[in-house]
Amino acid sequence: MRNAYFVGAKGLIIHNRRVLVMQRSATESMPLAWEFPGGGIEAGETVRQCFIREVWEEAGLAITQPQIVEAATFTGSTGKPILLVYFRVEAPSDGVKLSPEHCAFRWAIRAEAEGLLLPVIVETLSASGVWQGLDAYID
Repeated sequence: MRNAYFVGAKGLIIHNRRVLVMQRSATESMPLAWEFPGGGIEAGETVRQCFIREVWEEAGLAITQPQIVEAATFTGSTGKPILLVYFRVEAPSDGVKLSPEHCAFRWAIRAEAEGLLLPVIVETLSASGVWQGLDAYID
């Protein structure tokens, strides 16, 4: 199982034409990096169930009916291959409740999000056309 992938779900959570980005806590892996909410799939979950659970755990937002917008593979900082499924969903409110996994969050316009996120995230979403497809949803 040399090439076993880590499988996770990340999401573009939108509210009032802004996208939610979160900063990882200093004690987490990739300390203080900005990312979209989401995480790894657990046994018995669908990728959609994983995303809904992770958003609740990390941001305290109860989302429904997220739509898949892209799936991307890349090599993580540890050299392990990663498969991330990206979702888009409207947030029911802007009332984020951070878990200990994150120390900050922002509802960002696209340019601000691009400046905060890891380059591999921005490159993946740009190359796949996801960023361009968000023009109707975020500023």
